Amino acid sequence: MHSTPEQFAAAGLTPRTDKDPTHVGSYRVVGRLGSGGMGAVYAAVDDNGAPLALKVVHREYATDTEFRARFAREVALLRRVTGTCVPAFRDADTEGPRPWLGIEYVPGLTLNRHIDQNGPLTGNMLLGLAAGIAEALQVVHAAGIVHRDLKPGNVILAPSGPKVLDFGIARAVEESAITRTGGLFGTPGWLAPEQYRGTDPAPRSDMFAWGGLVAYAATGRRPFGTGTPDELAFRTMEQAPDLEGIPEQLRRLVAAALAKDPAQRPSAAQALDAVTALWTGSPRVANEEATRVLPGLLNERWTEVGGTGTDTTTWNSLAPPRRSRWRNRKVLVPVAAALALVLAGGAGALTWQRGAEDTGPDGNGDNGNGQQGQGDDGGGEQGDGGDDLSGVDQGGANLRASDSGDDFEVGAVRVRASAPETIEIATKQAHGDGEAVVGEWEPQLDISFASAEREGDDVVFTGSAEYFRDTGSYTLHTQDFQAMEFDLQQEDVDNLYNRDWDRFYRSTDSEVLTTLDADQPTDEFTLTIHDVPPENENQAADPVTEYEMRYLRYEPPEELWGHTLTDQERDAFGVCYQEGPEWHDQQPIGGEGEGGGMPCG
Repeated sequence: MHSTPEQFAAAGLTPRTDKDPTHVGSYRVVGRLGSGGMGAVYAAVDDNGAPLALKVVHREYATDTEFRARFAREVALLRRVTGTCVPAFRDADTEGPRPWLGIEYVPGLTLNRHIDQNGPLTGNMLLGLAAGIAEALQVVHAAGIVHRDLKPGNVILAPSGPKVLDFGIARAVEESAITRTGGLFGTPGWLAPEQYRGTDPAPRSDMFAWGGLVAYAATGRRPFGTGTPDELAFRTMEQAPDLEGIPEQLRRLVAAALAKDPAQRPSAAQALDAVTALWTGSPRVANEEATRVLPGLLNERWTEVGGTGTDTTTWNSLAPPRRSRWRNRKVLVPVAAALALVLAGGAGALTWQRGAEDTGPDGNGDNGNGQQGQGDDGGGEQGDGGDDLSGVDQGGANLRASDSGDDFEVGAVRVRASAPETIEIATKQAHGDGEAVVGEWEPQLDISFASAEREGDDVVFTGSAEYFRDTGSYTLHTQDFQAMEFDLQQEDVDNLYNRDWDRFYRSTDSEVLTTLDADQPTDEFTLTIHDVPPENENQAADPVTEYEMRYLRYEPPEELWGHTLTDQERDAFGVCYQEGPEWHDQQPIGGEGEGGGMPCG
């Protein structure tokens, strides 16, 4: 029986796609909870059907040996952390091909989403949030951990109280990012002044973010406003925060936490004691007492969260079957689409072909892939150029390796292949005139394609998009996409961007395909490219010296790039497709050297 999108929506999840694993370690992956700069977050169940959240790191970190070492150290510290407002540690693998971390699943809205929907917090909810975040910081600081990237998107308003996420991960990511870029790590508007000046984050830096979060929760306004990273940096270092509307007694504590001098800020323990005294009406509360009474206060007074809209009781029924003992048997991939797709130009690109016996990573063996979520274990092997996920098993369509290439970066924008049929748009922080960029690449959007089918003179593509930011929005238009026809001979290889031999086709419609934001981060779309001639049935006369391919190209809006795109930049990324019942290989022309190994060969 197939699960429906409505069932996944009721469970608070986005269904798995072909690029997602079916198993991570011993856990069965139910669906996707989200994604961010560090990795993808999956909903999963253990052997007893109990829910948990799994964070699998991005490939760029998985291949960084220094990141791995730091990640392993932070996980070792996290194993020892227990607190009322910290999700419980469940499991981790720091040595596998793709490191991952498993924690207690926390239902509920993030702080920013809750305020967007319901307005600022007041009374017991505000004091509960302030006390809960302080308690979480207290226990992790005691374990030698600094959060480093505390912000509204990392705080969940769960039925049992506030929960602070992503402890231990930020440090490993931050140090890897600064090592590679020499830039600043963190989220402008929540960073402490000393972080802008290059000082290593410390517990009192987290307390500056605590003050900002409490101010935001009480007023619905960010204490240093909104604007460019440069504007936020200037206000944070030079101007007073906006604290208008915070209850007077709490305002004094928040103002102290937002002091420019770290030495003037309270510790997490001091903040917890002070908030607990306000909450209980006591003149003074010792830290041991504050820590002891917090669970009871939250149980009695944290009552206005409401339903979470998530039914975890259905996760077990939506999860793929448990792994079979028989991992190396032949399976037949169902006929699922009419055209084949291959991602071109990205690191570790993979082709996807329809209706063929599963022949394994080298075309001759078995890799155990089956239809997603159906009676199979979703084997985890791939050929050269793909991710070696091992303990993170890929399920879904038949995958095989294709030519790989480099990520395409211009200024503060990067476009790359992040999965078999997925284009990822990522951005950095741009300063000043946009020429200086800092920080780590932060994914902004994934565009994934599921099928391409000819309907008369047109080709219809189906796909989906996912937006990863907590703020802002992203719109896809029909005119952002362009079909391109390659029909090359050897002499063309020396000039790959000569438009004399490219034939271009667009949709004749000018419409919005979808607009995504934090409230609607995912959507499906259908794109029609009109009047595309059919593929030559005879293919190239000489496959060694001639090459025919179809390519669907995405052009990111120029406001992301910060300049008018050149032809080469416009041509850089997309997906190749072929007409016909299955993928047919073509010999890349050009041989070794420049132009050799055309994409989609």
